[in-house]
Amino acid sequence: MTSVTPSIPSSLSAQALASELIGLIFGILFYPSVSLAAPLSEHERLQAGALASALQWQSTQSVSQAASQAISPVAPRLAGRPHPLAQQTLSIERNPSKHTVDDTQVRVYQFDYNRASSRLVTVSLADERVLSVLPIQSVHLPLNMIESETALQWLATDHDAIERLRADQIRRGQPAFDQLSELSMKASIFVPTNAEHACAVERCALLSVIDKENTVFSMAPVINLQQGTVSWLFP
Repeated sequence: MTSVTPSIPSSLSAQALASELIGLIFGILFYPSVSLAAPLSEHERLQAGALASALQWQSTQSVSQAASQAISPVAPRLAGRPHPLAQQTLSIERNPSKHTVDDTQVRVYQFDYNRASSRLVTVSLADERVLSVLPIQSVHLPLNMIESETALQWLATDHDAIERLRADQIRRGQPAFDQLSELSMKASIFVPTNAEHACAVERCALLSVIDKENTVFSMAPVINLQQGTVSWLFP
């Protein structure tokens, strides 16, 4: 089974490394730590996620408008149907405070794939209610595990992409892999430096691919999670 490598390989391209760093910065900005509060229990996380997910999505654009504004083509796997990722909870954290620690207030970060919209929902676990909802004007929040696994699954079903990775391995004088599970991969949110790139406004995963010899592939797949397409960091 394909594993997820926790470290950033030293041989990543400058743009790939920049994407990793930007994702880390967003993690610091949007998910501040609460050193005085106890970690959330699994029950508390489930409770907070359920409260946020039950809230109607108040977006300025409809699902059809979000689809019509997409700047990249939709893959056949997604055409004419609701997005399989639907609404994703990206992170759940205690609500930080400079003065006091309120263990009952929790922040829930979410992305709706059918509306192409991000939001921050603050909930109270004490009385089980939503305290506030704040739209987030960015799609570049860190990936959750479901999104990472989806990116790997879509790559695995793309025959042309697999053949390009095999060809890359052969060019380096190594035998091509038989199964994708022989490789290690790390998925991170992709933030392109080109503002006209589709992933500047659409949620994408950049995959770092590493073989058994711990060598990073020069071919870095980019999975557009909103459109279901596979492209490359360097076409």
